[in-house]
Amino acid sequence: MKTSLKTEFTVAVIRAVVWFQMRSVEITLDGMLKSREAVSDPFTRARMAPAIANARREALALREKYIALRPRQSWRMAA
Repeated sequence: MKTSLKTEFTVAVIRAVVWFQMRSVEITLDGMLKSREAVSDPFTRARMAPAIANARREALALREKYIALRPRQSWRMAA
């Protein structure tokens, strides 16, 4: 029992950290997309494209990790 509580607490802490990372990357990505509109230099825009793609991949990976850490719910039918 004690081990399962420890494990559940550890997963909850990891899930909170992953949530924070996920939100931080999403905020960064939003800022990247908004700043891209203000840039008119084609060289700079070309350099921004891979960075934005990388941020999208990282956000997707963190979202998948967060979903994997969610607690499993089992629903029972009422008898």
